[in-house]
Amino acid sequence: MDDRMMEYFHRLQRSHGEKAFHISDVRHACEKNSQGGDYWIKRMMEAGLVVKRGRDQYGIANVGSLDPEWPDRNPPMGQMQIPSAGGEQKMKAQPNRQIVGNIGMYFAAYQLSLRGWNVMPTSRNARGIDLLAYDSDADQYLGIQIKALSGIGAVPLGKSLDNLLGDWWIVVSSVATTPECYVLEPAEVRTLAVRDKNGDQAYWLPRKQYATDEFREAWDRIGRGDLAARPE
Repeated sequence: MDDRMMEYFHRLQRSHGEKAFHISDVRHACEKNSQGGDYWIKRMMEAGLVVKRGRDQYGIANVGSLDPEWPDRNPPMGQMQIPSAGGEQKMKAQPNRQIVGNIGMYFAAYQLSLRGWNVMPTSRNARGIDLLAYDSDADQYLGIQIKALSGIGAVPLGKSLDNLLGDWWIVVSSVATTPECYVLEPAEVRTLAVRDKNGDQAYWLPRKQYATDEFREAWDRIGRGDLAARPE
């Protein structure tokens, strides 16, 4: 992920937080960079870091996470514009971080249940593991960590990779519209993660690293939990 873009993004986070901002604020954060605020706001939107909330208004994107250590910098109910049938712009509520996280968690649980696993959410205060799955004869147990996104873009990992726990790591993108799941091992997330060189020096998992055919809907990597589907 571009270091300059992340530096400008962190400036917007620190200066505006939950508040909406305008393109002029982006230009100011970019210190009148030669490429201009319009260029950088487009880059941030493509990366899933920023969303458009209204006419000439932008905000920090909602990124759902069940990790209690990840700070919630987003407004309880952000606003985004969608076109109506008549072409007019209408405001639509965007789910907050907790709702995004819940949708992603239960959608992943649904997918695992379809494949014969008994699935239950862990305590919301549990560190790292969001879902516990076990097979039909309770011989195999899996700890699964979920990261849910309201749209598509990079996945925030925080300031340390020590929280990448469990047996599997599932990213669920576009949770409220067209959910898509990516199945990775924690070791793969560590390998693919990048770190900011400026600002908070946080880790991120870029979309181009996880949104590949190797991980997309790769439920066969986990296998099935029902004995009837297993080869003898």
